[in-house]
Amino acid sequence: MSLTEKNFYRLESFTTNVAWTHKIQIKQADIYLRKKRTFKIVNIVLSTAISSGLIKTIFFKDSHLTILITLLSFFSLAFNSLDKSADYDNLYKIFRSNSDKLWQLREDALNALRDLKYKTDSELNIDQRINELENKRSQIYSSLLDASPCAVRQADKAINIKHDNDYQEEIKYLIPKDLLNKDKKVD
Repeated sequence: MSLTEKNFYRLESFTTNVAWTHKIQIKQADIYLRKKRTFKIVNIVLSTAISSGLIKTIFFKDSHLTILITLLSFFSLAFNSLDKSADYDNLYKIFRSNSDKLWQLREDALNALRDLKYKTDSELNIDQRINELENKRSQIYSSLLDASPCAVRQADKAINIKHDNDYQEEIKYLIPKDLLNKDKKVD
């Protein structure tokens, strides 16, 4: 296998792997954003119900209403505590930041793939760039938090494939068609 063929393979695999991980990270960020918004809406609704209920209990002495307000206050406190302990806002920001780093890494790999395909850079320089990209990927991957199985399923559905560690089918979805090394033969 020539260095050019080896680099095509490395860049295709690298780009697909990074794109797949990016998709998982962004789906996990979306999950945390939805949870953050849901908790916010529930807290607003509970706070509104408690406030209006307290006003009614001031003017009307109703023990059933007092019990209901007490229960709503408990649920509001529980939701606030869960929201603060889970810190969905911070988790969203972490996963979003990681997905942004992965997107940039993917773009850098696609640039190297373009340079390789259109021979606008030397093979040795591209080989060195791939090594640097792989080192960056290792650094980024070492700091990633685990994504939920739900995020993985959503990423899988978004990419519309069902393969794990076999990127041959994914390549056609994750790398622009003009950069694919379809027959693995290079001029």
